[in-house]
Amino acid sequence: MKTALYPGTFDPVTNGHLDVLSRACRIFGKVVLAIADNDSKNSLFPLAERLQLVKENIDKDYPNASATTFDGLVVKLARQVGAKA
Repeated sequence: MKTALYPGTFDPVTNGHLDVLSRACRIFGKVVLAIADNDSKNSLFPLAERLQLVKENIDKDYPNASATTFDGLVVKLARQVGAKA
């Protein structure tokens, strides 16, 4: 089962994000949405709220998707979750 990492700020999560997620879930066994905490950006929603909004939108419709937050390098998180794409 291949794991894909889908990083972004998701501020807020949009139908476009969910469309990309839907396509990724059909290709990969597991998709991890990585919600970035970027201090140099003025976020519309705080990180915890963005995570909650994403989880509310993915939990029932995308069983092979999960969400997490990160504030470092994407490559480091990719290694942690075992992402190949």
